[in-house]
Amino acid sequence: MKLGKSLISNAISSPIGLFTVIVFVILSVFLITGCISSTPATNHTRNTSMVMPLQKIVTSTPIPTLIQSPLENNSPSTGATVEMPFINITPVTDHNLGDIIQFSGTTNLAPRKNLILMIFAQTMQQCNKCQSCDDSVEPCRRGIQQTVIVESNISGINTWSWDVNTSQHRFNWGTPYFIQVCTENNSICDYTKFKLKAR
Repeated sequence: MKLGKSLISNAISSPIGLFTVIVFVILSVFLITGCISSTPATNHTRNTSMVMPLQKIVTSTPIPTLIQSPLENNSPSTGATVEMPFINITPVTDHNLGDIIQFSGTTNLAPRKNLILMIFAQTMQQCNKCQSCDDSVEPCRRGIQQTVIVESNISGINTWSWDVNTSQHRFNWGTPYFIQVCTENNSICDYTKFKLKAR
């Protein structure tokens, strides 16, 4: 200790030694200050490096969205278009009494399906009894009836037809007649009106 004190006192007693001591003290203060201030800076840098990746993960997470199925937009159930069954009669032009008329039409019913066709007078009236009431279109009779089958067609729309000889069944010119076509259970029907002209 005495030796250290003597060295310091000797260094202070000379101008050069005093300058050296002052420089040493200043450097020591800077070093100590730098060590103290560098520690929080290092800690701050470490804290930032730990927080930033967590923020990136949170902000980059996509928000879940529901994607609606195209089938749900088309239909409440399957989305398929359901076609209702139909039977159509081709418009009938006026014919002469005695002509053979082909009544026909289209349908989306399956091939080989039975259809019931009837022809009867528009106006019903009383008349004498007859033995062929079921085969007459007179106004007081039941009309004529025929069962036909649906025929397949390459176009996808099936057809049906019935040839009727108007020289039979007591047809009369000028009388309005109806032709009606129905399924066997009468769930689907169509009808139209026609007349016969005198020759």
